[in-house]
Amino acid sequence: MILELLKIILPALIVFATVYFMLRQYFGNQLINKQLEIQQSQSGQILPIKLQAYERLILFCDRISPQALVYRLKQNGMTVGGLRTALLIAIQQEYEHNMAQQIYVSDKLWEIIVLAKNEVQNLVVKAADGLDMDAPCSVLNDNIVKVLGAVHFEPNEKAKSAIKQEVKLIL
Repeated sequence: MILELLKIILPALIVFATVYFMLRQYFGNQLINKQLEIQQSQSGQILPIKLQAYERLILFCDRISPQALVYRLKQNGMTVGGLRTALLIAIQQEYEHNMAQQIYVSDKLWEIIVLAKNEVQNLVVKAADGLDMDAPCSVLNDNIVKVLGAVHFEPNEKAKSAIKQEVKLIL
Protein backbone atom coordinates (compact mmCIF):
# COMPACT_ATOMS: atom_id res chain seq x y z
CA MET A 1 0.00 0.00 0.00
CA ILE A 2 2.80 2.44 0.91
CA LEU A 3 4.66 1.47 -2.22
CA GLU A 4 1.61 2.17 -4.38
CA LEU A 5 1.13 5.52 -2.65
CA LEU A 6 4.81 6.43 -3.26
CA LYS A 7 4.41 5.57 -6.95
CA ILE A 8 1.71 8.24 -7.19
CA ILE A 9 3.06 10.91 -4.79
CA LEU A 10 6.72 10.87 -5.90
CA PRO A 11 6.09 11.74 -9.58
CA ALA A 12 3.53 14.34 -8.51
CA LEU A 13 6.11 15.97 -6.18
CA ILE A 14 8.72 15.97 -8.96
CA VAL A 15 6.27 17.59 -11.41
CA PHE A 16 5.20 20.11 -8.75
CA ALA A 17 8.81 21.05 -7.90
CA THR A 18 9.69 21.42 -11.58
CA VAL A 19 6.67 23.62 -12.30
CA TYR A 20 7.28 25.65 -9.12
CA PHE A 21 10.92 26.43 -10.00
CA MET A 22 10.09 27.17 -13.63
CA LEU A 23 7.29 29.57 -12.65
CA ARG A 24 9.47 31.20 -10.03
CA GLN A 25 12.21 31.80 -12.59
CA TYR A 26 9.68 33.03 -15.17
CA PHE A 27 8.08 35.53 -12.79
CA GLY A 28 11.50 36.66 -11.56
CA ASN A 29 12.54 37.39 -15.14
CA GLN A 30 9.24 39.21 -15.75
CA LEU A 31 9.88 41.37 -12.69
CA ILE A 32 13.42 42.22 -13.86
CA ASN A 33 12.10 43.08 -17.35
CA LYS A 34 9.41 45.31 -15.88
CA GLN A 35 11.95 47.09 -13.68
CA LEU A 36 14.19 47.66 -16.71
CA GLU A 37 11.23 49.06 -18.67
CA ILE A 38 10.38 51.46 -15.85
CA GLN A 39 14.01 52.50 -15.49
CA GLN A 40 14.34 53.15 -19.23
CA SER A 41 11.15 55.19 -19.35
CA GLN A 42 12.28 57.21 -16.33
CA SER A 43 15.72 57.80 -17.79
CA GLY A 44 14.02 59.05 -20.93
CA GLN A 45 12.18 61.60 -18.80
CA ILE A 46 15.02 62.45 -16.42
CA LEU A 47 17.81 62.89 -18.95
CA PRO A 48 16.32 66.05 -20.51
CA ILE A 49 15.79 67.51 -17.04
CA LYS A 50 19.39 66.73 -16.05
CA LEU A 51 20.68 68.30 -19.26
CA GLN A 52 18.58 71.36 -18.54
CA ALA A 53 20.18 71.58 -15.09
CA TYR A 54 23.64 71.47 -16.64
CA GLU A 55 22.61 74.20 -19.08
CA ARG A 56 21.36 76.35 -16.20
CA LEU A 57 24.65 75.86 -14.34
CA ILE A 58 26.68 76.86 -17.42
CA LEU A 59 24.50 79.96 -17.66
CA PHE A 60 25.05 80.58 -13.95
CA CYS A 61 28.82 80.45 -14.45
CA ASP A 62 28.57 82.91 -17.32
CA ARG A 63 26.33 85.24 -15.35
CA ILE A 64 28.67 85.37 -12.33
CA SER A 65 31.67 86.14 -14.51
CA PRO A 66 33.08 89.40 -13.08
CA GLN A 67 33.20 91.05 -16.51
CA ALA A 68 29.59 90.11 -17.27
CA LEU A 69 28.45 91.29 -13.85
CA VAL A 70 30.19 94.66 -14.16
CA TYR A 71 28.77 95.13 -17.64
CA ARG A 72 25.23 94.34 -16.42
CA LEU A 73 25.33 96.25 -13.14
CA LYS A 74 27.50 99.29 -13.77
CA GLN A 75 25.56 102.54 -13.89
CA ASN A 76 26.56 106.15 -14.39
CA GLY A 77 27.51 107.83 -11.14
CA MET A 78 27.99 104.54 -9.29
CA THR A 79 30.79 104.38 -6.71
CA VAL A 80 33.22 101.60 -5.89
CA GLY A 81 31.20 100.75 -2.76
CA GLY A 82 27.93 100.69 -4.68
CA LEU A 83 29.32 98.48 -7.44
CA ARG A 84 30.98 96.14 -4.93
CA THR A 85 27.69 95.69 -3.08
CA ALA A 86 25.73 95.24 -6.30
CA LEU A 87 28.20 92.61 -7.53
CA LEU A 88 28.09 90.60 -4.30
CA ILE A 89 24.30 90.74 -4.15
CA ALA A 90 23.97 89.69 -7.81
CA ILE A 91 26.29 86.72 -7.30
CA GLN A 92 24.30 85.57 -4.27
CA GLN A 93 20.97 86.02 -6.07
CA GLU A 94 22.18 84.05 -9.08
CA TYR A 95 23.33 81.28 -6.75
CA GLU A 96 20.02 81.17 -4.90
CA HIS A 97 18.13 81.16 -8.19
CA ASN A 98 20.04 78.06 -9.34
CA MET A 99 20.28 76.24 -6.03
CA ALA A 100 17.66 73.64 -6.97
CA GLN A 101 19.88 72.36 -9.79
CA GLN A 102 22.01 70.53 -7.23
CA ILE A 103 19.55 67.62 -7.12
CA TYR A 104 20.35 66.80 -10.75
CA VAL A 105 24.16 66.94 -10.58
CA SER A 106 26.77 65.04 -8.61
CA ASP A 107 27.79 66.21 -5.15
CA LYS A 108 31.33 66.78 -6.39
CA LEU A 109 30.15 69.05 -9.21
CA TRP A 110 27.94 71.00 -6.84
CA GLU A 111 30.92 71.54 -4.55
CA ILE A 112 32.84 72.93 -7.53
CA ILE A 113 29.93 75.27 -8.35
CA VAL A 114 29.80 76.56 -4.76
CA LEU A 115 33.57 76.97 -4.74
CA ALA A 116 33.41 78.96 -7.99
CA LYS A 117 30.73 81.24 -6.54
CA ASN A 118 32.79 81.81 -3.39
CA GLU A 119 35.95 82.45 -5.41
CA VAL A 120 34.22 85.06 -7.58
CA GLN A 121 32.87 86.76 -4.45
CA ASN A 122 36.37 86.72 -2.92
CA LEU A 123 37.79 88.14 -6.14
CA VAL A 124 35.35 91.08 -5.99
CA VAL A 125 36.17 91.71 -2.33
CA LYS A 126 39.90 91.47 -3.03
CA ALA A 127 39.61 93.90 -5.96
CA ALA A 128 37.71 96.38 -3.79
CA ASP A 129 40.08 96.12 -0.80
CA GLY A 130 42.07 99.27 -0.27
CA LEU A 131 40.04 101.31 -2.75
CA ASP A 132 38.20 104.47 -1.80
CA MET A 133 34.56 103.39 -1.61
CA ASP A 134 33.47 106.81 -2.90
CA ALA A 135 35.68 106.60 -6.02
CA PRO A 136 34.02 106.07 -9.39
CA CYS A 137 33.08 102.46 -10.15
CA SER A 138 35.47 102.37 -13.12
CA VAL A 139 38.30 102.17 -10.56
CA LEU A 140 36.87 98.90 -9.24
CA ASN A 141 36.31 97.63 -12.77
CA ASP A 142 39.97 98.29 -13.61
CA ASN A 143 41.09 96.62 -10.40
CA ILE A 144 38.94 93.55 -11.14
CA VAL A 145 40.68 93.26 -14.51
CA LYS A 146 44.08 93.49 -12.76
CA VAL A 147 43.13 90.84 -10.20
CA LEU A 148 41.83 88.55 -12.96
CA GLY A 149 45.10 89.07 -14.84
CA ALA A 150 47.07 88.00 -11.77
CA VAL A 151 44.99 84.84 -11.40
CA HIS A 152 45.81 82.21 -14.01
CA PHE A 153 42.25 80.93 -14.26
CA GLU A 154 38.77 82.21 -13.62
CA PRO A 155 36.90 80.09 -11.07
CA ASN A 156 33.73 80.09 -13.15
CA GLU A 157 35.66 78.80 -16.18
CA LYS A 158 36.96 75.88 -14.12
CA ALA A 159 33.38 75.14 -13.01
CA LYS A 160 32.18 75.24 -16.64
CA SER A 161 34.88 72.75 -17.55
CA ALA A 162 33.74 70.42 -14.74
CA ILE A 163 30.13 70.70 -15.94
CA LYS A 164 31.14 69.77 -19.47
CA GLN A 165 33.09 66.75 -18.21
CA GLU A 166 30.12 65.49 -16.21
CA VAL A 167 27.79 65.92 -19.17
CA LYS A 168 30.18 63.83 -21.27
CA LEU A 169 29.91 61.08 -18.66
CA ILE A 170 26.12 60.86 -18.86
CA LEU A 171 25.99 61.09 -22.63
